[in-house]
Amino acid sequence: MSDKKFKFDVIQVHDWAMFIDLMHHYKDYPEELFGENQDGEMIGVSINRDNIVVTTWQNNKWIRKDVYHLDGTQEEIYEGRW
Repeated sequence: MSDKKFKFDVIQVHDWAMFIDLMHHYKDYPEELFGENQDGEMIGVSINRDNIVVTTWQNNKWIRKDVYHLDGTQEEIYEGRW
């Protein structure tokens, strides 16, 4: 298992230190990472210089984006249905 895959597998929403570390190493993640969450929903994770965006294609057919900013602010955005 690659180091990038391992980090992706263990992302915890409340582990702010891990999020900051990932943002500081954003160049190691030039493409969106895809996987499945604990509910079996497809997710995409985009790691950027100043935020991390977690897109979830929810089982209820809604698309949710959780944005975690480097300054500690968070957003939850619903982009409609898929």
